[in-house]
Amino acid sequence: MRTFFLSMIVAPFLCVGTLSAQTAVGVNGFYLVKYAKDTVRIGQEFRIFYASESGVKDFKAPQFDNTKFKVGAESLPYAAKDRPWVDGKRVELDMKGYSFFITPIGTGLCVIPPADAKVNGKRVTSPSDTIYVLPLYEELRDYSLKLVPVKPTAGKPFEFVITSKFRFDVNPEICLDQFTALTERPRVGMTMDQSGSSYTYTFRLVAEQPGDYMMPAFDVFVSRKRYTIMPYVFNVREDVTK
Repeated sequence: MRTFFLSMIVAPFLCVGTLSAQTAVGVNGFYLVKYAKDTVRIGQEFRIFYASESGVKDFKAPQFDNTKFKVGAESLPYAAKDRPWVDGKRVELDMKGYSFFITPIGTGLCVIPPADAKVNGKRVTSPSDTIYVLPLYEELRDYSLKLVPVKPTAGKPFEFVITSKFRFDVNPEICLDQFTALTERPRVGMTMDQSGSSYTYTFRLVAEQPGDYMMPAFDVFVSRKRYTIMPYVFNVREDVTK
């Protein structure tokens, strides 16, 4: 029996692109942009962005309450063309500044702190913002399982993909003895949209013979709370091209 030891860490990344922000608050052209709904759950990571259209200099990072938020990466330079809601109206902004990924670890109304920087040669402090954090579900929701391709063929690589709204860690022992594992560790990816972040955890496998297979159940942890990803049964067809 082969047991693989998996360590899943999602690394925040530098990105220049176009996203749809939910809301922005600003003063003197210095904005705090929040890429999340007003209500999230513990463990649901999201991005915030301190920026102006003219860029920022001499940036001083905000002081996060470490009982409310875990900071994934500090002071990542970031640029985005966006149309956030500002005072109830859509505003087109082409901004440069600094980005943070933060994960709520405390419930209730949480304050996203202001940052300090030079904007257009003047020292400016951004507004703060708030977000309401709910407890975790009693069971893990907002996750899905799929195969790529949908109908795997014996002897050919396929992918087992978990997609989740939550960033999670995996129990380090998963039994994959039915398969040939092409990588010992799954590929981890992340995307951002109007509802926040989504994560994908991809196992690349091969089933040598046709027949019915089962991806076994395994545990994941969100903010130290354990949930179970349920077994996934599927069929592998014979390779008729041989």
